[in-house]
Amino acid sequence: MSRVSKRFRLFGRRADEGGVAVTVGILLASGVLLGMTALAVDVGQLYAEREELQSGADGVATAVSLACARQTIDCADNGALATKYGNGNALDNRTDVTEICGSAPGVSSTNLLPDCVPGLYPDNLTDCIGEIPANSRGWVQVHTSTERDTASDRYILPYSFAQSLTGSKGATVGACARVAWGTPLSGVAVTFCTAEFNASTGDGTDLAPAPPAIPDDSYEKTLIIQSGNGNSGGNNGGGNNGGYNGNCSHGPSGWDLPGDFGFTDAQDGTCMTLLSQLYYPKPGNAADNTQICRDFFASARANRTPIGIPIFSLASGTGNNGQYQLDGIAAFVITGYDLTNIGRAESTLTQAECPQNEKCLMGYFTRAITSLEDWNGEFGSVPSFGASIIKTVG
Repeated sequence: MSRVSKRFRLFGRRADEGGVAVTVGILLASGVLLGMTALAVDVGQLYAEREELQSGADGVATAVSLACARQTIDCADNGALATKYGNGNALDNRTDVTEICGSAPGVSSTNLLPDCVPGLYPDNLTDCIGEIPANSRGWVQVHTSTERDTASDRYILPYSFAQSLTGSKGATVGACARVAWGTPLSGVAVTFCTAEFNASTGDGTDLAPAPPAIPDDSYEKTLIIQSGNGNSGGNNGGGNNGGYNGNCSHGPSGWDLPGDFGFTDAQDGTCMTLLSQLYYPKPGNAADNTQICRDFFASARANRTPIGIPIFSLASGTGNNGQYQLDGIAAFVITGYDLTNIGRAESTLTQAECPQNEKCLMGYFTRAITSLEDWNGEFGSVPSFGASIIKTVG
């Protein structure tokens, strides 16, 4: 390589040295980099704050909706829930819950929550989206915003750079969450008639407290699924041989209809039955999906998990041609059972067992949130006899 070529290469490299430093210096002097940094940091803080506010709104709405669905005192008197879940989802432990409103029917259909004011919040990220699903029995809407420090007349969230450069008093952002509840769309693949439910609960007025509370022994009921000798009604006078009349008295020996033992058609791979106005029996004296149902009942008993049980008002037909008319869905906590191909387990509450030669479920009816097996954008259309599901809907 010639000396001239070497000079060109060396000269060219020396000409580039310091170019980046000069560019950075110009950008700093003109305020471009400082402005970009300020924008990135301040906007980033706003996004982080809004995420915390959204988590707080979700937490408060879920907690209040659970209380309203269970009809506990925390539904209307929800200040403690707002503080706990609003502040608990913020890194600085400070969130302003600006509104809790909605529709929560109580006794005599009295709304336990204040009505929401239309148009109170802008139609943007600070407002809830979507519509209330069909068939919902109630809903809760919660708004949260950045808390303001009244002593210093500043918001808890300041603009880090804007405050230094312009003396800004900070910024506020908001969030909204809406949670609704309604009747489940599915229930465990056994069924009982309305008369049995009414006899066990004083026509639905005397429900046991939901887990984790442990109810008095008197709440435990024995629901006969198959009456082996035809003369036992269980400890609640239950079973269709226990003196019931009308639509629930179908078939001998405690059967709910001839050729059926109270089990219903289960979805493939589950121990649950999809529910509509009509649902269908599983002929024979054993449930579908035996091992799955065995595990299901054992887990529900051990964990005191409330399950949804379909309650029928009318049974008709026989065997494969039978059908049930759905009246509602009850929440039931299993304490013990004796079921064909499922097994036998004494009560965890009273240590009682199913009557000799009887197939039964032991447990208590309550008002509780049951598992969400299916969701198609709306809730079930039948009444709830204590069972509810909840869903975030906005």
